Amino acid sequence: MPVDGANETWGVRPEVVVMRSDAATGPIVRVTVRGEVDLTDGGRLGRALLEAVAQATRVEIDLAGVTFLGSHGLRSLVAASVAGQRRSPEVDVVVVGASPLVRRVLEITGLGVQLRLATDPVGAGADGPDGAPDGRA
Repeated sequence: MPVDGANETWGVRPEVVVMRSDAATGPIVRVTVRGEVDLTDGGRLGRALLEAVAQATRVEIDLAGVTFLGSHGLRSLVAASVAGQRRSPEVDVVVVGASPLVRRVLEITGLGVQLRLATDPVGAGADGPDGAPDGRA
């Protein structure tokens, strides 16, 4: 179900789509984000991610359609990662489909080390910001 709204600053309509499926290992929630994520949209993204972490054993955050990722969007990603770790070591929060722009933002901020990055969805190995295997289970 899409959750969207106008971004008054840039005139772009960011969109957050949440899809849920069940796998043998437990529920998987995929949060697909498109557009610009900044001050006006970070809260919506944060709420969607925290709800997903509360429901799933795996949360895939698809950022392939993100054209701008501001500090509030970064904060939402980190909060989801931390919430997953606190909930259970079995909860896997992973960023999939990160565009080169998003990967660069994560590298510059140092968050590529904290957030799990993968190039493919379910079953993919997570890559660190340099493309090498991350090593986290």
